[in-house]
Amino acid sequence: MRDELFKLTIKSHFVAAVKLPGYNGPCGRLHGHTYKVKVKVVTNKLNKDGMIIDHYKLQEKLNETLSVLDHNYLNDLEHFKTSPPTSENIAKYIFEKMCIALAKEDAILKQVKIAENENVSISYSK
Repeated sequence: MRDELFKLTIKSHFVAAVKLPGYNGPCGRLHGHTYKVKVKVVTNKLNKDGMIIDHYKLQEKLNETLSVLDHNYLNDLEHFKTSPPTSENIAKYIFEKMCIALAKEDAILKQVKIAENENVSISYSK
């Protein structure tokens, strides 16, 4: 018999400017996006309150993570000086920061998904 797996997904967004250096296409020019972000956490053990994690607490941790990115030129941030600010690298960055933010929680970060527009989304998971 398989253990139950509980999943919680929250959403947020941030606005940022980017430029993909060396890219031969429109994204090689300065442009901006309103990135939609979804974070999924899982567990097979609920906390003492009967929850995966308080969703307000999870939302707060995500918003703190995104505040570094919001209304910034991502190319100027230290992290993106060594890896271009593609949606793939942004999703990985958010995932890594959220793993740190959730280190003391029972909830396990499963996936970060970002969409730079309504037609394109990227997800990162481990």
